[in-house]
Amino acid sequence: MKKILAIMTLGFSAFTMSASELPPPDLTPLIEKILSLSGIAPPYTNLASNVEELTLAHEIPRERMTKVLESIIREGLADLEKMDDPRSHHHDYEGAFVYVISPMQMLQGLNETNSFIALLRECVLSRNGSVFVFATSTYVTIVGTDAIPLLREAIETRLSKCKPYETARLSLYNFFGGGTNASVYAGFIREFKEKHPSSEADKFYAFMIDMAQTENNPFSIVAIDEALCHALSDYKHSVQRERISERGATIASNLNSFAVHEAFRKMRSKVEEVPSDKRTDLSKRLKLAEPPKEEGGN
Repeated sequence: MKKILAIMTLGFSAFTMSASELPPPDLTPLIEKILSLSGIAPPYTNLASNVEELTLAHEIPRERMTKVLESIIREGLADLEKMDDPRSHHHDYEGAFVYVISPMQMLQGLNETNSFIALLRECVLSRNGSVFVFATSTYVTIVGTDAIPLLREAIETRLSKCKPYETARLSLYNFFGGGTNASVYAGFIREFKEKHPSSEADKFYAFMIDMAQTENNPFSIVAIDEALCHALSDYKHSVQRERISERGATIASNLNSFAVHEAFRKMRSKVEEVPSDKRTDLSKRLKLAEPPKEEGGN
């Protein structure tokens, strides 16, 4: 449980640290709401954020605490869902942290696994960037490749590939093992492949390649490429990487960023170290679908 909680915190930090250096919000309103819904009358003498301490100090039955937390989380998700036009990548950071993420961590601390997983699935589909990063990094750590269909649904239908959500998606790809923070994250996919059959790790590789072939943010494409290079040696000189580098360079052509242009140049250069007829084609191994045709393509 401690490892899961640590990953939950890390996944959320991936988003908040890249968004801004905002301090953790005050949890006093959350604790007071928990106590009120639990039938505890003010004044409150113990506002501990540790759920075990809070439960014991106020003699709240664990079952009642669970129901209170579930109610707060669902209300928090509903409130966030009403905000259809997030104005920035850390939109309503405080509301997400206080009324969804923190009570989710408390629920996990009660070892209410079934309730936690069910709510976590709802959080994965949140359009709030903070909740999305927290939930996806936690969910994929718990259920492994079984998370892929829900991640795909979240990215393709809920967390639409438009600018307000770019940082949230990038943070997820960094969690998998790409980006400048790769050494911090240690790379989820690299850790996963050490503990599971290669056929299971291949499912994550296929998912990442699919995302790279549809992602519209060049920074995210670079992060995905780095994650794949760290975890899958056959990818470095592959046909798939060649296509991804070409697509990324095209998307980034009007972007004023030397670092991004250089990243795609190096990507292409690395692929070209191997003659075209000797480059690895991962289609069969990873059971890849044909990459989608770009608009205007033949």
